[in-house]
Amino acid sequence: MSKLNVGILNVGGGNVLSVVNAIEKKYCRFTELLDARIPSNIDVLLLPGVGSPQRTSAALGTKNAADVWSFLNSGKKIIGICLGMQMLFERTYETDPPSVGMSLFEGTTERLTSRPFHIGWNNVKFIDERFKKYDGEHFYFNHGYRVHPKDDDSIAGLSYASGNELIPSVITRGSIFGFQFHPEKSQIAGKALLNEIILDF
Repeated sequence: MSKLNVGILNVGGGNVLSVVNAIEKKYCRFTELLDARIPSNIDVLLLPGVGSPQRTSAALGTKNAADVWSFLNSGKKIIGICLGMQMLFERTYETDPPSVGMSLFEGTTERLTSRPFHIGWNNVKFIDERFKKYDGEHFYFNHGYRVHPKDDDSIAGLSYASGNELIPSVITRGSIFGFQFHPEKSQIAGKALLNEIILDF
């Protein structure tokens, strides 16, 4: 089995090392990317979960949209984690003016309404049957914003940010996957989920 080449977007503060350490190196090798111009040898594009929305937006800007859609149309995967998941949508209101996302999903990212930050371990109610074995597992969250998908069919998992604010914590469509939590920081279950998507989906 030849190794998959995982391209990891690194525009500063992107938590690249944590992601690399979570992925099975027996089956994957890694290429750091400075923007969304994707070399033809990349099999999986991964958007890490820590960084600046402005810098990430600039790296993923509309000038690179053709590369991203060509990559997706070839059946290859994009995985977004936390900020990376939020950048899969049209725009984020984490900045003023709002930062532009990749528009792979319709919808926006806006501040949590129930609390300033959602930090710590929380479970996920998986809607997508492919993830059902992870029901009851806890994953690590660290965010103050949440996505509002226009299409609920893209939601594959839900979590409570507080007692009454239910948020999308997993989104997917075709070969695109997004996690509001950090699978790379979520010990055995999180690393298993991340590697399963990279290698088996």
